[in-house]
Amino acid sequence: MATAKKRIKWLDVMKCFGIFAIYLGHFGSDGRDSYAFVFTHHVALFFFVSGCAEALSTSDRRILPYIQKRIKTLLIPYFFFGILSIVIYTLTENVSARIAEEEFIQMLEGAVRNTFCAGGLWFLTCLFVVQVMFVLLHRVCPKWLLLLVSAGLAFISYAILDPSPLHNPRFFYNADSALYYFFHYITGYLLFPVMEKIFLDIRKYRLPVTLFSALCLVYAIFLYFKNVYLLASFQIPILGSFLFHIQPLLIIWLYAVVSRWLQDIKIFNEIGRETLYLCGSEYLIKTGIQVVLLSLGFTMEITSPMATYLYSAFMIWIGMKWLIPLERELFRRIGEVFTVFFMKSEASGGKEKCE
Repeated sequence: MATAKKRIKWLDVMKCFGIFAIYLGHFGSDGRDSYAFVFTHHVALFFFVSGCAEALSTSDRRILPYIQKRIKTLLIPYFFFGILSIVIYTLTENVSARIAEEEFIQMLEGAVRNTFCAGGLWFLTCLFVVQVMFVLLHRVCPKWLLLLVSAGLAFISYAILDPSPLHNPRFFYNADSALYYFFHYITGYLLFPVMEKIFLDIRKYRLPVTLFSALCLVYAIFLYFKNVYLLASFQIPILGSFLFHIQPLLIIWLYAVVSRWLQDIKIFNEIGRETLYLCGSEYLIKTGIQVVLLSLGFTMEITSPMATYLYSAFMIWIGMKWLIPLERELFRRIGEVFTVFFMKSEASGGKEKCE
């Protein structure tokens, strides 16, 4: 029997920073340099953290039970948030029945990135595909080969697929994007035990951690300000492809170190534990705030990166304080209805057999 999954505080804090980066990144060019910077790593960060959670998990990795659990923990919430988003989109945008139907079809296809009204939901279907790939491959591949396979799939997705899923994803359930992000999931899965060992005995590794983190920080600063020499290296065919896949890991390491330092801050831990709901609710929160402001006669204009930081934090606060508790209760009640329905179906089926 699987035991309850142990929570790692710094991992929850990383998820907190990750969801903040996701919210920030979805402000687009309003975030100025911050927008370009977070797009170099924020999605990779979430797949990396998901891989860390996989390494921490003690759940059954037999193929069928594993997939069944992922349907329950990813796809059912995905459809829950997807339907809510379509309802809100239909009411706020006053769309026709035909457009609402198109959104519903796009939801059934997995909310392929950049197509569905609630853009952030693509992550849930892509993660589902990534985890199915993982459970199929890890049974036949040793760890070192799993890393090579994931790197090869990432290279194929970025350098060979046309169009690249990074620019124009189009596969059902974001399977083409899954080919790319599978690499970051596997690196999280493989590196988590090493990171946990380092962080549990941080004094022993203080010097190498400090030196490597300083190098990563310098790299991050250059990246934020679009250093021309740094960007030029990406134009070198082989080196550019390598850096494109490794670059997020350097920034992710910084997140991990800072998260370890801040791991005892309660609010960060609480936000990190609710990232599934915050991911699913982003469109609902953003749209709800806009509707309330417009109904009161206010408009909001984002004029600086600092404004996007504050607004992103405000959205997360709204989600944590008001929306997520309501969604949890609604989700629980829907679950109770389905449970009763299936219990009645099983009971009637058993009665027919007896008769």
